[in-house]
Amino acid sequence: MIFGAAFVPDSTFLQSLPYKVTAVYHGPTVSAPPHQDLYADAKKLGLYREVSDHKYSHINATEIVGRILKSRDRYEERQRVKGVKGIGEEAVRRREEMEREQAEKVKNA
Repeated sequence: MIFGAAFVPDSTFLQSLPYKVTAVYHGPTVSAPPHQDLYADAKKLGLYREVSDHKYSHINATEIVGRILKSRDRYEERQRVKGVKGIGEEAVRRREEMEREQAEKVKNA
């Protein structure tokens, strides 16, 4: 797996990597405009392998990015709620500390 790989794995990219590429895999999802073969160079180099249909075939990059963004929204909301809760808890701690200090002053007076 190559993170940050080119969207179109052309021969220049595939041959410029610091290690030997033995295969370029693609699933049954459609990711190219009609009549455009994004894997033409990989096919010419004999590297192209197509993964057959499977139970996760519906998952593609768009689906994954959507899930990440949805999770991020939920994460940010949890953090916001924690922040608000933390502010309230800090106010309670300060009030309790002031009450202890006042009680100590009254006791020592």
